[in-house]
Amino acid sequence: MRDDLELSGHSAVNLIVARAAPALCKLWDGGNDKVAFILELGGNMNVRFMSRQNGSLLLRNCAVVPEYERHAERLTTAAAILEQGPTERTIQCVLFGWGDFLLIELEPDDLRATPGIAAPVSDQEIADTFVSCSKQMGALSAVYEIQTRLKLEANITVAELDELERIILAGWNDVSALAFATARARAATEPYLGTRAGQRAHLVLDMLGEATAKRASGGINAGGGEA
Repeated sequence: MRDDLELSGHSAVNLIVARAAPALCKLWDGGNDKVAFILELGGNMNVRFMSRQNGSLLLRNCAVVPEYERHAERLTTAAAILEQGPTERTIQCVLFGWGDFLLIELEPDDLRATPGIAAPVSDQEIADTFVSCSKQMGALSAVYEIQTRLKLEANITVAELDELERIILAGWNDVSALAFATARARAATEPYLGTRAGQRAHLVLDMLGEATAKRASGGINAGGGEA
């Protein structure tokens, strides 16, 4: 992840998981007894599945390391959750690194992507998409692109993307309406994550959501801008 992007919250998590997706798909055994780990080691991403016993032991050991003191309570809580056994249907995933620790759940369908479909997302692609989505015409172009790709590659038309397009054109400075429309479009494209077009749609919508949140807080492109 590039430090200068300053991604946070759901956008950062989604992008990290997206970058780990190709490895997760290949390593997954089809069940939910093992736990997925997405780790930052030496500045690099490391993806693996571990038994619950080993995963819990790793988290408890990390909890007593001074470097991870601020995460200690969450680490021990997560270890206890893993020890309780698998969830009914989701795959538990530990995301540890990039300044944070989270225990999240992955949908099995997201790991059943056709081999070769889940493509790595480069830092440059993330950066370019974020910059584009920070400006009105760039955001409009990005939404046009994913609409076209969904139609051509998967014969899919998403009404929520049409509405998002309308909001970008008519209500760019209404950040609340834009954020809501973006979230609805993202949810509507969720079923198509097994396609490259669907994965590109999620990246665009994540970056548009992040850029809109920064504008709402007075950050990048706070004045609106159309360049």
